[in-house]
Amino acid sequence: GKLKALGTKGSLYSMDSFDSINPEFDDLKDERNVKEEAKEFVDKAHELNMNVIVDMPGCASYDMSLRKPDWFEKTENNESQIVADWTDVRQLKIGADLIKNTKLFIDMVQDIGFDGIRADVAAIKTPKFWSEIIKYARNKNPDFLFLAEASPDWTNPSQNTISHYSSIEELLEAGFDSYYGSWSDFKN
Repeated sequence: GKLKALGTKGSLYSMDSFDSINPEFDDLKDERNVKEEAKEFVDKAHELNMNVIVDMPGCASYDMSLRKPDWFEKTENNESQIVADWTDVRQLKIGADLIKNTKLFIDMVQDIGFDGIRADVAAIKTPKFWSEIIKYARNKNPDFLFLAEASPDWTNPSQNTISHYSSIEELLEAGFDSYYGSWSDFKN
């Protein structure tokens, strides 16, 4: 997203589409589109016996919240809910629209050839949501990895806007392969 962005690019977590890659990443000297370029990157990593996972944002851009307001959690003033102090990021609402669009994201990354996802702040989505998404992804690729960003030490940063905060146990039961906590405490 561009609106309310901090700096020239804004937050990496202010995604503006579930099924496209930021065109700013396209190599204009290359006649292929940005998805084809991404696929070549993944294919080259596979040739080197490396697996590649992609970060899946847990929220979306302010821009998207203006186009699709029903997809977002609301404040008591009926405005889209800001995540923490990120002015360009808004909290997605769990429901049919999010499930449908997350499946579009899964289709895109699997078509490119990614081997899995790292789910940003996975705990702000319910186990039921994750169970459906993980089953969907693994119907196409049984080995598709799901890594949850979660920590037993975290408290709910969105406690005023969501009713459920998934525990690590719930995320693992929903199908995640593993989890990791805060990078700031990576040694632990």
